[in-house]
Amino acid sequence: MSAPHESPTPSPSDQAIAWHVRLHSGVPMEEAEQERFLAWLGEPAHQTAWEETLQLSEQLEQPAHVLASEFSHITSTPPSRAGQPTWMAVAALLLCCVVIYCLLR
Repeated sequence: MSAPHESPTPSPSDQAIAWHVRLHSGVPMEEAEQERFLAWLGEPAHQTAWEETLQLSEQLEQPAHVLASEFSHITSTPPSRAGQPTWMAVAALLLCCVVIYCLLR
């Protein structure tokens, strides 16, 4: 029988991406985890991978910022329904007229 296949160690870039996702997850990190991150970041290859990940993240966010500024004039409030009761009342009145006409024929 062959030995079990061991998983290769993730590349510094993959580790940097994993740390980036973890740091931006919205879940607070415990002190021990923060210390592991700082120790990981202390390696020159990891520092380089981290900086590249931050640059990539920034580049990926740029289109969202452009779109946000492009559409900033659009409000998130729903359109006014001020005219709706009027046409609904007219439609109800017409329906009543049709029903009365049919009954009186």
